[in-house]
This record gives sequence, C-alpha cells and structure tokens, in this order.
Amino acid sequence: MQVFIADSSPLLDERLTNLFSELPGLEIVGQAHDLDDAILAISRLKPDFAMIDVHLLGRLGLDLLTAVTRGEEEPFVMMLANDVSPGPTSYTCAGADILLYKPSDLGKTLTIIKRLLQQFQPMNAEVAPEVA
Repeated sequence: MQVFIADSSPLLDERLTNLFSELPGLEIVGQAHDLDDAILAISRLKPDFAMIDVHLLGRLGLDLLTAVTRGEEEPFVMMLANDVSPGPTSYTCAGADILLYKPSDLGKTLTIIKRLLQQFQPMNAEVAPEVA
C-alpha cells in the first residue's frame, strides 16, 4: 500500500515514517509540507492512502482534500487536526474517510493502517486471465 503524508510538521513526518517503516506491505511514496507540492505529488503518484494535515503552512488541508477526492482513483484519506476547526463534518462531507486529532489520536493511526493493509488490494493490479 502506497502512502503519502502531507503535514506541515517535519517532526510528525519523522514520527509517522518511523512508525510506518515497521509495517510490511506499506511504502511511503512521498511527503509534502505545503498545499501546492502536495496536490502535484498526489496527482502524479496516485497513492492508495493519504494523510493530510488540516493546516498546511497557512492554508487549509480542506483545499487539498477537495483536490484529491475529485479524481477517478481516490486515495483513502485520513485528515489530521490539532483542533476541531472548521469542524469534523466539513472534512467528511468533502471526502475524508476519517478525521483524527493529533497528538491524542495518533495511536489509532497504526491500528487503522494495519486494518487497511489487511484489506488492501492494489487498485492497479491486473487480474490474471482464466485458463480454459
């Protein structure tokens, strides 16, 4: 499962990278600290899972969420927030699959990732033709 992390905190990026490095089947394919870089990278890399901070260097992660959930191959999106503004409903209505609060909910992140890995089947995997 390919993961992209868009967060304004290099410290959190490092923490998540260390946490995820222990999980077989998971690959961090990119990271960004600002909205423009994240939009370009996610549209190019097409990750299966995106972790998006609600605030990316002064701009709203909601803008990124809207951009990445418009395509045909939408990633599973986990929004990360320090507080509840602009409100949990705003994120789920815009396409987020889940909203977690950092740092209090970060322990849940690993549990969620492990569950996704168990259910994950690559979207681009080709199905072998049946042999007659």
